[in-house]
Amino acid sequence: MATDQYGRPLPEGTVARLGTVRAGREGDRVSAVSFAPDGKTLASGGEDGIVRLWDTTTSKEIRRFGEHPRKVGAVAFTPDGKTLLSGSHDGIVMVWEAATGHEISGFEAPAGVLAFHPAADSKSFLAVLTDDTIRTYDLPNGTEIGQRANPFGGLSAIAFSPEGATVATGSWESMIRVCDFASGAEIKQLQGHKRSLQSLAFSADGRTVVSGSPDETIRLWELLIGKERWQWGGHKEGILAVAFSPDGKRLAAAVNDTTVLLYDVTCRPTTKTPTRVPATLMPSQLEPLWKDLASDELPQAFLTIWNIVSFAKQMVPFLKTKLKTLVPIDKQRVATILADVGHDQYGRRDKAVQDLEKIGALGEPMVKKALENPVSMDARRRLDKVLEKMQGPVPSPDTLHVLRCIEALELCNTAEARQMVEALGKEVPPTRVSLEAKASLARMMKRPVTAV
Repeated sequence: MATDQYGRPLPEGTVARLGTVRAGREGDRVSAVSFAPDGKTLASGGEDGIVRLWDTTTSKEIRRFGEHPRKVGAVAFTPDGKTLLSGSHDGIVMVWEAATGHEISGFEAPAGVLAFHPAADSKSFLAVLTDDTIRTYDLPNGTEIGQRANPFGGLSAIAFSPEGATVATGSWESMIRVCDFASGAEIKQLQGHKRSLQSLAFSADGRTVVSGSPDETIRLWELLIGKERWQWGGHKEGILAVAFSPDGKRLAAAVNDTTVLLYDVTCRPTTKTPTRVPATLMPSQLEPLWKDLASDELPQAFLTIWNIVSFAKQMVPFLKTKLKTLVPIDKQRVATILADVGHDQYGRRDKAVQDLEKIGALGEPMVKKALENPVSMDARRRLDKVLEKMQGPVPSPDTLHVLRCIEALELCNTAEARQMVEALGKEVPPTRVSLEAKASLARMMKRPVTAV
């Protein structure tokens, strides 16, 4: 069993523990966590009002930043990693120089649920949500830039997606709602927790939400289909705060025992004598990974994504050959299916609709084109329903297969993976797949190419 720097056993899936268990000293409980852009440093804020920096490699505390009058509700680094922001539940927001701990400035905001907007430009801001209002403040100077009614109601947790337009919200109920921040419109519901939500965070690619709760679990959610993709349980103390590392490979979770646990999101063995992992895959093992990528069993699909990353040298070229069976789509086949939508036989019409729904967003441009031509009322009704599903929140099987492949390729980030993602983004007119590929490529270009 893996142990921490003091020889204490680590829970399954964890690679390190920051801090020491100090039973009975609730003032030292960690209430907020955030990784620095380099992924090697973690900031934590406690119920004692103290902000700390940790070295995630050595598990040692680096420095402390003054003291807030009350519990720290949120911490965040600026995109360059040079400045650290912390917000207290009494409405005091502090701006710190990360390298020295020097206080740069501070300002007041109403007490409420805090969320730092992650944008890497002048649109970065702090959102403070009370039961009635949302107030936004320019960073780092603290000038109030907006105020509006709160469409989300009373919240216990909120987190911005990387692009900042979407939020995940949690309340004292067990429901997680993913919403448009500007309008408050609900996009998805994530259900599974048994108790209230204490903390939420998005992965850097925006595809996964992590949630922590007093129900003793940490859960990862796949936003593509709105279901749980992984879970770590058995935290008898409950989870108070969560955060993803920038590369998506680690997760920080503040436990109610005053410590922070670091999890290996890639789900690799963490014992000192782990099951032997082969250096390469056998040719017969490649095809099963491709099939498992589209599995309805989300934990299996999630493990598959990280297995692809682990064996990128073999899997990326193999995925290139497999994607050719889906993208670009066989336009002649789709044309034949579209013709059958208006067939005289009822069974042929139903089969055509089922085939189009399986193809999903990949066939969206051709379905739109077909609707521009004269078709029967029945065919138009069927095609309208097909198009509605293609543009709906849940991807079709083929679309899901390609989107998960793009996720894996982004995490691989090899030169060949970049070329593949770039090619997928060139679809004209744009589809859900091409838009996802373009967004992935933009993130990949900000990171060094991974050598294989």
